Amino acid sequence: MRQFIAVLFLSLSALIPVIAHATPITYTLSTTASGELGGVSFTDALVTIAVFSDTADVTSGAGYIYNPGTGGANLSVAGFSPTTFSSSMDVFYLYGGSYYVGIEDELGPFLFAEVNNGFAGYGLTSALGPLTGATNQDFGTNIDTPTAAGNFFLTSDSGDTTFTATLDSTASPTPEPSTICLFGTGALVMLGTARRRLKA
Repeated sequence: MRQFIAVLFLSLSALIPVIAHATPITYTLSTTASGELGGVSFTDALVTIAVFSDTADVTSGAGYIYNPGTGGANLSVAGFSPTTFSSSMDVFYLYGGSYYVGIEDELGPFLFAEVNNGFAGYGLTSALGPLTGATNQDFGTNIDTPTAAGNFFLTSDSGDTTFTATLDSTASPTPEPSTICLFGTGALVMLGTARRRLKA
């Protein structure tokens, strides 16, 4: 009996969930640009977008990596009160010939990106920057992106873009849901087996 209990204990211990090192991350892009916010035009103003997410949310595809910005996003335009975006803002990394990191609305509009060879090999999961490079010119011209202060769009840029990614190193690691399910299932099976043996 003691031997069986020892085996049961060791088996359950092996099923303790592995801790996923998912860490909150903030991506910040800033540039000098012209456009409109809440129906009011601005010219050559400093525009800063901060997207909040988690390293566990990063997804890869053919020639790109992106993070859906599950923690929301803030917008700051010089001369305006800071505001928040109403829809999720994705951070993307494109590679192949040139290297881009940029921000787009999940609903479609592409805001702006930085082109910089310093992004080579960057997976959106680590701290980086500040890194300054050329601003991508392919704006979603006059395509509205909703914010709490009204619609926002850019029409042109007049300076480079600076990118920074910072990790929240104080956050506690979170157990992955799949390992928690595995632990629960294993525990139930082992306990059921133990009960049947004790009855026999």
